[in-house]
Amino acid sequence: MASIRILPLIAATSIAACTDRPPPPPDTALREPMPPEVAEVIQPAWPKVLKACPGLQRYWSDLENAGTEDNRSFAPPEARRVSLLLKVAGSPKTIPGAFGAQGHTCTFEVTPDGSTLTVPKLACASVCLGEDADPHIPMRTRVLRLPLVAD
Repeated sequence: MASIRILPLIAATSIAACTDRPPPPPDTALREPMPPEVAEVIQPAWPKVLKACPGLQRYWSDLENAGTEDNRSFAPPEARRVSLLLKVAGSPKTIPGAFGAQGHTCTFEVTPDGSTLTVPKLACASVCLGEDADPHIPMRTRVLRLPLVAD
């Protein structure tokens, strides 16, 4: 009789282990339709963004693709960016509340040449880094800038 009681426990433990797995890699952000001129910047930069932002994979289950922006047609050359927008859940399950990111739309700006990532909000920079971004951001700018490098 003891073996019959153990089986449901094993099954419940196995099911819980399956649901505790990390979400699939956030390459799904790139599966959303985007204009070809945006995709030509974002797609090659995306693996480098994930490398620079370890928090994106850690917290992916609390993020939702909110579209893209492209300011290259009107911004001065030094300010041109292509951006991927990620919406943080209103009540995130994995992102620490101390980040203050709940409900924010985070902008991950990539330079047209794919060499630099800018995250303009402190809360979103914390999501990117996977830790409190405050010590990593210059007081003067309050903006996170990271070089994007390939493996």
